[in-house]
Amino acid sequence: MEINQASAPEVDLKRLFKAPDTENHMDGITDPYSFRSWWNAIHALDPDDYKERAKLYYRSLYFLPGSYKLWYNFLQESKENCKRFSIHSKRYEIINGVFEYSLSYMNKMPRIWLDYCKFLGRQKLISKTRETYDRALNSLPLPQHNLIWIRYLDWVKQLENLTMIKNVYKRYLKFSPNAAEEYIDILLEYGDVQEAAEVYLKILDEENYNSKKGLSQYQLWMQLCELISKHPDKIRIQNVEEIIRHGIKKYSDEVGRLWICLADYNSRKGNFEKTREIFEEALANIVTARDFSLIFDAYINFEETIIANDAEHTERDDEFEDKLDEMIDKSLNLIEERKDEDQLRDINKDKMDDCKDDDYQISKLENLLERRPFLLSNTNLRQNPSNVYEWLNRVKLYEGNNEMKIQTYLEAIHQIDPSKAYGKAGKVWVEFATFYEENGDLENANQIYLKAISLAFKNIDELAMVYCSWAEMHFRHKNYESALLILHTAVSSKRGKVKKEREDSLHLSTKLWYFYVDLQENFGTFEDAKKAYERMMDLKVASPQTILNYCAFLERHYYFEESFRIYERSLSIFDWPHCYDLWVIYLSKFIERYSDTKIERTRDLFDQVLIKCPSKHKKKKLFFYMYADFEENFGLINHASEIYDRATKELEGEDRIEVFNIFIAKTAEFYGITKTREILYERAFDLLEGRDFIEIGLKSAKLERKLGEIDRARSIYQHLSQFCNPKIKEIQEKFWNVWDKFEIYHGNEDTYKEFMKYKRTVEMRYSISVPFEAIGEQIRSEVEK
Repeated sequence: MEINQASAPEVDLKRLFKAPDTENHMDGITDPYSFRSWWNAIHALDPDDYKERAKLYYRSLYFLPGSYKLWYNFLQESKENCKRFSIHSKRYEIINGVFEYSLSYMNKMPRIWLDYCKFLGRQKLISKTRETYDRALNSLPLPQHNLIWIRYLDWVKQLENLTMIKNVYKRYLKFSPNAAEEYIDILLEYGDVQEAAEVYLKILDEENYNSKKGLSQYQLWMQLCELISKHPDKIRIQNVEEIIRHGIKKYSDEVGRLWICLADYNSRKGNFEKTREIFEEALANIVTARDFSLIFDAYINFEETIIANDAEHTERDDEFEDKLDEMIDKSLNLIEERKDEDQLRDINKDKMDDCKDDDYQISKLENLLERRPFLLSNTNLRQNPSNVYEWLNRVKLYEGNNEMKIQTYLEAIHQIDPSKAYGKAGKVWVEFATFYEENGDLENANQIYLKAISLAFKNIDELAMVYCSWAEMHFRHKNYESALLILHTAVSSKRGKVKKEREDSLHLSTKLWYFYVDLQENFGTFEDAKKAYERMMDLKVASPQTILNYCAFLERHYYFEESFRIYERSLSIFDWPHCYDLWVIYLSKFIERYSDTKIERTRDLFDQVLIKCPSKHKKKKLFFYMYADFEENFGLINHASEIYDRATKELEGEDRIEVFNIFIAKTAEFYGITKTREILYERAFDLLEGRDFIEIGLKSAKLERKLGEIDRARSIYQHLSQFCNPKIKEIQEKFWNVWDKFEIYHGNEDTYKEFMKYKRTVEMRYSISVPFEAIGEQIRSEVEK
């Protein structure tokens, strides 16, 4: 409420701001135009003596009216002094006059304007405050307007007067258009949705609008559409539907919520049929599964709400039903009296109509739920018409309806671009042909395959799949000649309708060749199958397994030399490790076939494989074992020993110690135990190292012990001791404990003392060497860094 102070007497400010009459009133001021003299004089007075300080301020400002510091401090002290009095006091009017007088000199000082406006606001002078804010905006330069507007807006929002808020904010938006969202929030707080919608439209028309909240154009559109849809009766804007549809066209990627807003708008206006039309239109145009989920759920909720409202309405009409029952009773009485029969028919008809209406609503909901898979499929296909997987899923939806299946297949092959297909486009053609096959129509199935092989698929594998499926169809129906003809055409023809760089690649498809040679083996002639295998080798599409199959095929027809020739030919084609299986089977078959009749040729083959096989190949030892086994069975024992000896030199790691163990066992078997000493001492100790060396040494000592050579066994233990660290638990158990038991059983006091001496010497050596090794490791690591 604004307080009227018009009745207060006017104050003569000129009388207050006048020059002193005599020099005695100058209070010792020698230079009246010196700011420092007046400032010191004012601060020399008692801070609580406002009256004397005010007089001195008046006098100083007469001489220095342009001093901001004097004006500011005088006004601050005056406001503080007024706080003790009521806002109805005449002192407030005097201070208002002082502010007005100061602004005649300080009208470019925003601090004075802000203090004056705040002072007026404390007095509840609404009109005067608003006029003062307006005067400040007119007086100050534009860069300082923001200081005034911040206080101006806070003040006007405190008044809670919507009309004034709207007037002030409309002016402020011309100064700062980006404050539109703040204005909208205030309008919505007061319930003025009409004005809020108009502001939304204005900022959406501005292309360069920069949201203070960081909202995008799409989010602003959504807020506008939600506002319109929730308050259709309060907002009076022309072409509301066109506004929302404009947003749908503009933001085609995320239109689900916009469609829901449009449907909600019509639903709240009671246009239920129009709402259904909008939902159907939305489902027919959206292209993402996310939008589909949003719209379909909203559509279901809408239908459920309609049914629930009808049920609630029915419950509320219980009284009406009671009255209806009374009317039916009356109608029965009328029938008895044979009067007014039409009245009874009308009552029953109304009741049946209500039941039919409820059933109709429920049937709509059920129909919508049944259509969901088809609607979702339509959405996915609109997003990508070349989605092979979605087309195949769509066919499954029409299970039991062959006409719709055929129509769907036709649409699929018409819509799918093979070069851009997501998935294998040939799969659709194969499934279409399979459908005709399952229904006994092979003629149409053949036509489908004929059309499919003329297409330019994304890669040759898809075309090969079509040919194989076509041949499999004829194979299932025992048309073996047709299947062979189809595959023969595929592997011998050149594609003329694909891109030039892939023109001749169909006949290099391994899938086609495998199927073709398999059919030739089982249903073709020997010569045709052989030609097919030879052609595969010429084109270099044969794998090692293909070679094995070819050789097995030749062996079944007793062409053994021919199969060996194929083995040798393939070994020149494949490198290691791919030729491993070929070598193993070739050698096994050759030995099985010729055994001791072609020993030199067999030896030559083994020498070849041992030369060509890399030394690091994990299974090279198998060829040594096969070679040695061959010599044992069909050759010479000396040759077998030489092979084992060669293996101990060429193999590495665990394979070497394994060969040594076998070599020792074989030597003991063929030449006796004494012969093994040569291998153990002269070869194993020279080649082996580390744990393998210790292991073979322990076996050697054990052998000497069995032969009764105690001194030789002790010498071996003494030699091994220098490599065995007693501090390692495993070595302590495997070596030192064994030697300890050996001396207990076979030694004496002197030999045991010598054993302990060896042990202490080794312990001392390792205790000294280990720290130096650790220091060396540390130095090396620092150098590397």
